[in-house]
Amino acid sequence: MVDNWLNIRQFFKIGSCLSCRQPLTLFEDFCPACTDSLPYLQSHCPGCGKSGVNRPGHVNEDLLCGRCQQKPRPFSSVHALFHYQQPIATYIQQMKYRRRLDLARTLGLLMAKHIKSSSKDVDLIIPIPLHRSRLRSRGYNQALELARPIAKNLALPLNYKSLVRTRKTKSQTKLSIDARRKNIRDAFAVIDNKVVGKKIALVDDVFTTGLTAEAATQTLRKAGATSVELWILARAGTG
Repeated sequence: MVDNWLNIRQFFKIGSCLSCRQPLTLFEDFCPACTDSLPYLQSHCPGCGKSGVNRPGHVNEDLLCGRCQQKPRPFSSVHALFHYQQPIATYIQQMKYRRRLDLARTLGLLMAKHIKSSSKDVDLIIPIPLHRSRLRSRGYNQALELARPIAKNLALPLNYKSLVRTRKTKSQTKLSIDARRKNIRDAFAVIDNKVVGKKIALVDDVFTTGLTAEAATQTLRKAGATSVELWILARAGTG
C-alpha cells in the first residue's frame, strides 16, 4: 500500500508549495495564494527597472526615471519580474549558493511567462557569464540555469559560449559604486561572431546598480549585436 501511494505521488508530481508547504499536485510549485503574494515588480522604469516610476500595471516605454533620462543605459530595456524581497531573496541565495537548481527551473518558468507577455522579439538568449574560476568552485552558473527553462519555454536559442568573463572580479555586493565600476571594467569579451546582427536578451538573477549588465551589454554591442535587453529575475536597490 505504501509503495503504491509513493508511486502515485511520483506519477502525479505531488509535492508542496515552496513557500507555505501546502500540498500541491499537477506540477505546481506555488499554491495560488502564495503565487499572488510574491513581490511582483509592477511599476517601474523600463530603462532600468527602478520601481515607482509608472502606474502599477501600466509601463509606458517613454516614461523613464530621471537617471535614465539624463544618462540612458546601453541596453534597450529591462524586464524584471520581482522586487528583491522575501521570499524571492532567499530563493535566489539558495539557488546561487546551495545548489538549489530546482529553484532555477521554477523561477525561470515564471520569468518566461512574464517575458512572453511583455518583451519585444529577440533572436538569442545569453546569460551573464561567470569567470571560469568561480564556475569551477560553484559548479554551475545560476544565470545559465535560469536561462535554460526560459529558452525552452519561449523556443529561443540559448548561447552561453560567445560571451565570456575574461578576468576574475570581486563580488560587487559590498563595493561602492566607483569600486564596482572599476571592478567590472573590461571584464567581458565576445569570442566569436555569433552575436553579429542579433537582438539579444541578456539574463541575470539580480539587478542592483546595473553596472555588470552595462559592461556586458557594451561588449555585445561592440561585437555587433543590434540590441540588448535585460531579462532579470529581481530588481534590488533604488538606483
